[in-house]
Amino acid sequence: MSHEQFNGPLPGPNGFPNPGGNMNGVSPVSSTSSPNSASYVVLTPPMSNARGNHDLSYLQTQSGQILMSQSLTDMSLEHALMKVEEVSRENQELRETLKENNEMMKRQFATLAQWKERVRECNAQNLKKFEEQKKSLLDLHRLNQEMKQQLSQMQDKQEEMKKLEVENITKSTEVEELKKRIDELTVLVQASHDDTFQPSETVFVSRSVEDPVKLEQLQEEKDSLLMRNLQLEAQVRLFREQNDQILQDLEKLQKLKEQIQTENSKLNEENNQLQKKLQSFLSDMQQKKYMSGNSGEGFVHYGNNTRQYDYSMVDVPDETKARKQTAAVQTSSARQDMEFLEMQTAAADRCESFSQTEVKNDNTFSVSDVTSELREKLKSERQLVSQLKSQIANQNTQLENFQAEMRQKSQMLDHYKQQLDRQVAQVLEENQQQKQEMMQQLDILQKELQQTKQFSQHTGDIQSLKLQVLTLINEVQESNAKLDATSKALEKKSAKVVELEQKLSQQGFMAQKERGEADMIIESLRTSLTSYEEAYKREQADHAGTKKFFTDLKCSFNTLVNDYKELLDTFDQSKAQQSQQNPQNVEEINRLAAQIIAAEEAIAYRDEQIKELKELNVKLQDELETTVPVLRAQADIWKQDFDAEREAREMQHTEKERILTDMKNLEIQNQQLIEEIEQLSKKSLAEMQQRHAHVGTSYQRQVQNQLQPQQHHQYPNQPTTRYSPQIPGHLVHSELTSPGVKTGQQSPTVSQPNSRVSAGSQEEGEPQMTCPKCGLPCPDLDTLQIHVLECLE
Repeated sequence: MSHEQFNGPLPGPNGFPNPGGNMNGVSPVSSTSSPNSASYVVLTPPMSNARGNHDLSYLQTQSGQILMSQSLTDMSLEHALMKVEEVSRENQELRETLKENNEMMKRQFATLAQWKERVRECNAQNLKKFEEQKKSLLDLHRLNQEMKQQLSQMQDKQEEMKKLEVENITKSTEVEELKKRIDELTVLVQASHDDTFQPSETVFVSRSVEDPVKLEQLQEEKDSLLMRNLQLEAQVRLFREQNDQILQDLEKLQKLKEQIQTENSKLNEENNQLQKKLQSFLSDMQQKKYMSGNSGEGFVHYGNNTRQYDYSMVDVPDETKARKQTAAVQTSSARQDMEFLEMQTAAADRCESFSQTEVKNDNTFSVSDVTSELREKLKSERQLVSQLKSQIANQNTQLENFQAEMRQKSQMLDHYKQQLDRQVAQVLEENQQQKQEMMQQLDILQKELQQTKQFSQHTGDIQSLKLQVLTLINEVQESNAKLDATSKALEKKSAKVVELEQKLSQQGFMAQKERGEADMIIESLRTSLTSYEEAYKREQADHAGTKKFFTDLKCSFNTLVNDYKELLDTFDQSKAQQSQQNPQNVEEINRLAAQIIAAEEAIAYRDEQIKELKELNVKLQDELETTVPVLRAQADIWKQDFDAEREAREMQHTEKERILTDMKNLEIQNQQLIEEIEQLSKKSLAEMQQRHAHVGTSYQRQVQNQLQPQQHHQYPNQPTTRYSPQIPGHLVHSELTSPGVKTGQQSPTVSQPNSRVSAGSQEEGEPQMTCPKCGLPCPDLDTLQIHVLECLE
């Protein structure tokens, strides 16, 4: 849209323009070019049209005609009226051109609005596609991590199963060894008692009951030893129950640990969701700012300060990464709010400085009241902004302190967990050490019993055994007390963990509340600032309009004063000429006076028309001033949007290539993981088969050796020897028959413990798991299942 400024001369007293005007098509001309001239703006359509050329030629011919006229007194009233009509026609033509130009501008504005809507739709579609791709990638990444976790869990479970199997085997072997040792100890104790009882009986027979007190003491000692053996068995059972309870407690602790881990994962997910909500909220706020800047009605658009969030692909973070990301997002949001408030205050300062310069430059019109009110409002707003900045700084410090507390508490939780694991490991080690000490003490007891057989020191050995049994009982009680203390400490620590978790949840809720309140305060202040800016701009626009109006009035007043002075000069000159000239010129003077009066009336009429045209020109100029910067700003915005779209497409292309590479790597990793799973399953089956084959053959041999009949030849003069089926090769009892001893009385005392041992050995020798088809005994369920499958095939 092109416009021209026509600076024409002010008409003289007879209605004709004075010579000396100029035409400028580009540069604006000042309103005070000469004392007898006035400037006004004429808008024309583009010069490419034929109509614009015709108007220029018409104005040039008119200016030539004006130059031809040398005096105002030669024109008549009719000629002046013709000139006025021509001026009115020119004004009508100018109005038509202005209407056409306005319609063209409206059409261009509509096309630009349509193009802007299309650009927004394309951006929205691209964002949707990008978000879908991002979601799909995140889902794939999560699936990959879940698969990795499942693999790690499977491996851990396999290792735990192996450890449990080894522990079961070791425990079963330890239990069998303990049973064997207990049986040996019982046999040895009974043999020692029998050995001690035989000489007493012989002495009783030979001496005819000399020492009955010793017999009673020995019987009491025998009963006490039997009771102690029973107590030891009960203590062994208690130890086993305590071990089972410890294992159950360990399982419970593992479950609590898993629950804590799940809760931590939930908290991390909630933190991620809150981060996404914050990012979406900030993006919505920036879009609102962007829309308000594009509207062009009282809103300020900061082109260089608009920020766009970069939706870069990020892997799923761990706990430490999630904490760092939350802290970074909070600090970035606070910084953005502070920058936005600083920009608004800077814009308010600029507006105030601009208003101050306008007030200084304006000599005719003063708006002191309005500016003082605006200054007071700006001061109050600045105070509010400073208060808000201090509040935001305090909130930031509180958030940082809260984050530090959260980190400390998480470290405390980790420390407590480590302490629990260490204490559980220590308890297990102490139990194992106690078992080993018990085994060592049992070995020592066996050795001492053998020494008692060799040296026959019964009383001292029995006292030592009593002392050792008492020490064992004391150690067992101490271990029970330690276990109770550890269980209480574990309960206290678990209660502390629950309290800390509750405090963490409460503090997080309070922090969310404080954030929401701060956001509400910031939004209210932003709305108030925007409303104040709009009011200030409106008042500034009104002030500019009044200033222009007063400048126009001042120019018109100056021109009228100059015309009045010229008219007074001409009137004085005419009076002097009348006094000097002859009375013949009186008629001419009257005629000229009549012409002057008519010219003044024409001038008044023309001045009214000129005022109307000036008002129209002012309105049109206001419209142009409001529309042209808006269109320029829109063009700049569209250019920026186009550049941003180009950069976004390039980024999308690069991200798409990176995503494809990540997909290929993930597929390769999945294939490798599947192959590793298959290899692990094959290895586990092979190990089971090997274990079945090895254990089955060894166990069959043991059963066959046990089931073979024992044939022992006894001679009358030789000692009768009997062996237990469980302990081959160990001599259970040797009995020497002599003619001087009553064998009938000794037989029940010897045969009773042997019968008990044989019965226990028969009960223990029976297999618990056998094949239903071939009757093969198996030690474990796994070996039995594999054997049954092979038999059935």
